[in-house]
Amino acid sequence: MSYSRLQSLVKRALERLFGAAVRPVDKNKTGKPASQPDQHPPPAHVTGWYFCPLCASRLESREVCERQRLACPAPGCPYVHWDSPKPVALCLVEMDGGLVLTRRRHPPRVGTWCIPGGFIEAHEPPALAAKRETFEETGLLVEVTELLGVYSPCQGGNEVVIVFCARPIGGALNKGEEVLELGVFREANLPPDIGFPQHLEIIQNWFSRSERKPKR
Repeated sequence: MSYSRLQSLVKRALERLFGAAVRPVDKNKTGKPASQPDQHPPPAHVTGWYFCPLCASRLESREVCERQRLACPAPGCPYVHWDSPKPVALCLVEMDGGLVLTRRRHPPRVGTWCIPGGFIEAHEPPALAAKRETFEETGLLVEVTELLGVYSPCQGGNEVVIVFCARPIGGALNKGEEVLELGVFREANLPPDIGFPQHLEIIQNWFSRSERKPKR
């Protein structure tokens, strides 16, 4: 299940329990008068948390460790929503002189192209997550050959993206249930609708390295 789908289900469940009490939290709220200069880092990214998972009190924005965070106001309840970034593993699979890309079936950016990958499971090594997601989305068994880089922050998301390079060692191209279409693209024929600016940056970084340029 995708993270956005899980978030939607949680929000719907809260709405059934609390009704109109579930409203978006003001992401710009700092708790300070507008005229007072901000002496601290900006508020933490809000990802749809409204109630304390320990005692069900409504979370409030307050300063914790020199930053505005959502925290539980109930006496004796220690909960703070730290909103740590979620780790994502992507896999650049080289095939026939190009890269394997997937066209998205589900939000966000339905119908656009992106690099195979997804969220890392609990206690899962990042390289193993990259291999798992690649198989689920493309049908390819791959061997990770190197770490290309770590990218953060992400546009529109609170994530840390770990990007691996890999080569096929088995399986066959076969689109998974989350994928509309698969393709292998060289630098000269990349699709115009890459879904995420960061994915395009990563792809360009891969092709820009001289040892990665396909021989013509």
